[in-house]
Amino acid sequence: MQTINKKPIRVMDLFNLGEEYQGKEFKVVTDNEHYGKTIALKNGQLINKRDGSVMAATSDLLLNTKVRLKDAHTKVPLNEFLDAYKAGKKVGVLYKETLRELNNSASKNPEEPLFGFISVIPFNAVITMDELLNGEFYIIN
Repeated sequence: MQTINKKPIRVMDLFNLGEEYQGKEFKVVTDNEHYGKTIALKNGQLINKRDGSVMAATSDLLLNTKVRLKDAHTKVPLNEFLDAYKAGKKVGVLYKETLRELNNSASKNPEEPLFGFISVIPFNAVITMDELLNGEFYIIN
């Protein structure tokens, strides 16, 4: 089963997700007593990230509460970073402990089509040489 961070899923369905979602953080979006909590699934238990306690598996929590995958940053090499940027995904560059996000969803400026042949990243979101050589590249899910 695969989850998409845009669509909420029931807490019960977290147990059916694959291994790649173990330890990931989920934000509660249902308007109930759990609203606003961040939970994680670790070793078959639901952990409240705020205080580190194990959450009781009540029917209200498992069946009526829905969660959404929180934004996660995946470190990738430069070529995957550029492919994700071209595909319109949200990406980021980490340089000197500062993450700068880039998003390709903005409408194209009519003055930059020629520049598009030269570089994947438009002039208004230029990556500096220091970021290119010493930075880390992330895809933000």
